[in-house]
Amino acid sequence: MSIKKSSLREKIISRPNLSKGLSIFSLFTIIIASIGILMSFVVTYMDNDNSQTILSSTYNSEDYGGVKHSFNVNWIKWPLYFTIQSNILVVIVLTLSRFKIWNIKSDKASGFINLVVINITITMIIFWAILFPTFESYSSLNEIGKWNRGITFILHLVVPLLMIFFFIWFTLKRDHSFRSLSFFNLWKSTLYYLFWFLLALIFYYVLANTGVPVLTGSKGNTIYTDNIPIYSFLNFEKKPLSSSLVTISLIFTLIMLNIFLIFVNRFVTKKSLTKNKTFAIGGQTASGKSTALKNLNNSLGIKITKEFDPNDPKVKKILKEINSGKVKNGLENQLSILDIREITYLKYIKQNSELIFDRTFIEDFIFSKVYISKKSLQKEYFEIWNEKVSKILAENGKPQFYIFLDLNWKTFKERLFQRGRENEIGPFEKNKKHWKKLLKKYKLYFLPILKSFGIKTYKISTNKLNPKQVEEKIINILKIEKYKIN
Repeated sequence: MSIKKSSLREKIISRPNLSKGLSIFSLFTIIIASIGILMSFVVTYMDNDNSQTILSSTYNSEDYGGVKHSFNVNWIKWPLYFTIQSNILVVIVLTLSRFKIWNIKSDKASGFINLVVINITITMIIFWAILFPTFESYSSLNEIGKWNRGITFILHLVVPLLMIFFFIWFTLKRDHSFRSLSFFNLWKSTLYYLFWFLLALIFYYVLANTGVPVLTGSKGNTIYTDNIPIYSFLNFEKKPLSSSLVTISLIFTLIMLNIFLIFVNRFVTKKSLTKNKTFAIGGQTASGKSTALKNLNNSLGIKITKEFDPNDPKVKKILKEINSGKVKNGLENQLSILDIREITYLKYIKQNSELIFDRTFIEDFIFSKVYISKKSLQKEYFEIWNEKVSKILAENGKPQFYIFLDLNWKTFKERLFQRGRENEIGPFEKNKKHWKKLLKKYKLYFLPILKSFGIKTYKISTNKLNPKQVEEKIINILKIEKYKIN
């Protein structure tokens, strides 16, 4: 089964969780932001008299014999407000993260979160520094004024501060470290800002040319829109120079904030991405992994780690039970192997030397899907594995890259019998079902798991390759990664 055909549940299970604290915090922020957006929507659509406030600086409604009926321009303007859009994006990004709808560690997620943090920060700064001092209606003591003050407080202060804190907690504390953001994210973000300004201009000039009726006086005379901008500083016809300067300044500020966050992210993730020269080779049994590791050690002198010590009594017992085809203590066995690999990983990951891991504890999840039979126990193991792996990778660093040696069932069977290990060949028919399942799970889960932890991955299909050809392909990868090849 290909990865693309995997079920939604199988895709989701390989995605990393937020920590318990961050999960609760993100849910709280979603609720607060949603309340603020909903309140803003209700007040805007129910308050028809708002149109008088909009035009108060341009028209004196008393000159028209009093207002008979009105059209609330805010009905059109509400979804275009940068405040509304930035708060909606906060709800979207936190919902996607909190409920594991997307892979929070992917480049797309990192770039999107970066964009949302910038947007909501700009919302807070621009409103309190430029817009709020000009809004006299917000000091009113009437009911609508009180509602507006509450909405303003939530959308322009509370939500921005909560989202900024989420960013600090998530990135700087590295609850789950981002992949380093590329400057391509900068251009994607900039396109969003330019698109928003384009919408603002379209709104401004369409209303100016169509003349939407806003107020109708009791004497029958109608007031039409007169280039009502989304924000006062975007009034290009009345204030062409100042509006243009403000627009350019805003775009420049947005870009600089984006650059700043990219550098913050790179500074935070730099150590975990570059402090070691290790990489890992993994894959199904008989994929050529052990032979490739031995050849690389002989030809290049690169140190390799053992998957585990085969003479360890605990390991011997577990392997004997697995090879017998009757796994009785699946959860206990997998937790023991996870602990053994953890010790190996922590021993070597911080060494400032070129080193190859023979599998890592990242792959243990795949084995658990085969050798733990009960779904409830699989879930229990996954939670333990995910928390442990996420924490260790964040605090101690991860391999620079991972090489996945893939093969099909026919090749697997041929190689398994060629290497002639009695503990594998003898009970082959008993274990045939497990071998096939393991091969299937490797193809289904391995690449998504590595991607979820932000580890660069190379896949080599070894079906028609001899050991020398596999070695040559790995050496080519090492050259791409700028390893010193003699």
